[in-house]
Amino acid sequence: MAMTKKEQEAFNDLQRQRDEAVRLLHEWQDSVTQSPFSIGEIDCTQQPPRFSTRYVQTTRITCKHAGIEATMSIEDGCISIRYMDENGSIFTPVALVPRSAQAIELRQMKGEEQ
Repeated sequence: MAMTKKEQEAFNDLQRQRDEAVRLLHEWQDSVTQSPFSIGEIDCTQQPPRFSTRYVQTTRITCKHAGIEATMSIEDGCISIRYMDENGSIFTPVALVPRSAQAIELRQMKGEEQ
């Protein structure tokens, strides 16, 4: 027996709600399941401020900022970092600048810096 138009619309609406609920559940499960990549956030709207970690289920992540695109990946038991300019060119000079004993920054070199 075929559904009426109203029944079909109600069914389609329930299907969309179910799909959205499943997507949100998977998103939440992924965010709390440990993985090599995570995002740390500080929520200062509460007292005391609360630090939270959301995990990203991937083996590669890319950051684009200040004219540089850097990709970090897990390969052969190590962390690999590749970088280029925002247009995909590997020929634009990028400086690897030490900031402290355990930190570096990538800076696109311009003009006289080269």
